Amino acid sequence: MSEIEFIVRDARSSDCHSIHSLICELAEYEKMPDQVEITAERLKEDGFGPDHQPRFHCFVVENIAEKTIVGFLLYVQKYSTWKGPFLWMEDLYIQPKYRRFGLGRSLVCTLIRRAHQLQMPRIEWNVLGWNHLAREFYHNKLGAIDLTHDDDWLTYRLTRNRFENLLQLNPSNVRIDEK
Repeated sequence: MSEIEFIVRDARSSDCHSIHSLICELAEYEKMPDQVEITAERLKEDGFGPDHQPRFHCFVVENIAEKTIVGFLLYVQKYSTWKGPFLWMEDLYIQPKYRRFGLGRSLVCTLIRRAHQLQMPRIEWNVLGWNHLAREFYHNKLGAIDLTHDDDWLTYRLTRNRFENLLQLNPSNVRIDEK
């Protein structure tokens, strides 16, 4: 590759259909295609809606010659009680035929630059245990720390099917003052 073939840039609302397609490809790769509930319209509303702060941010990799989106990195801001704000990388995906061109590393480097601009001390993410290609990329190519292995941190999740049951369990001697 002697001339520039790809560009990494901030996503635009017009990219949401392409991003949604890539999200579906990623879910298929991760053996969870039935888990995708998000739509391109919801992505557009949540990321680019006029009435609120974006709920996520996203970079895309565009194939300049074909004018197609071939990868994306979606991230959000989170907050650590120990360190303050940081970035959470929700998803990183490059279409298989475009892997091994350094595009994933370029996306991560773009996120690192954004973290630096925002004065965020760290970036975190999850990876599936069986996804050895991703784990090798993150560990060997980027030098990322496996928190499960090194620091014994585990990730937990509550989903909406548990919310109602748990909300009923609030102790009677506690009043929740909601605005």
